[in-house]
Amino acid sequence: MDEKYGWLDLSGCTLEYGKPPVCYAYFCDQLLARLPDDDTRYVTTVLGKLMYHTGLNALGDWHLVEIMNPDDLDSVDLAAVSCQLEEAHAAYAVIEHFIQAGRLTSSDREILARITTEEP
Repeated sequence: MDEKYGWLDLSGCTLEYGKPPVCYAYFCDQLLARLPDDDTRYVTTVLGKLMYHTGLNALGDWHLVEIMNPDDLDSVDLAAVSCQLEEAHAAYAVIEHFIQAGRLTSSDREILARITTEEP
């Protein structure tokens, strides 16, 4: 951990495991501006939020990746995590289709909207 740059060095993130969800979900404006259109920016943003969405509120207000005590895993809300995992899987399928087809239908947008309702 560098006091000035945090967990970043010239090669990127130095964490080998345990990256917080925000590391996957954050895309700077400069990166998003380079993408060709609004749909691509939206799909990219959703893709980044899939991990965050999956582990949300796994144990009360704790995200799944924040649980450090192995004994706490017995108390994880498996039904909620399972439902969120299914939503993330459905969104990923939509993203794969978008990459191939280059368009989103209204039902695709409904599926993706389930992921974007929560902010990391």
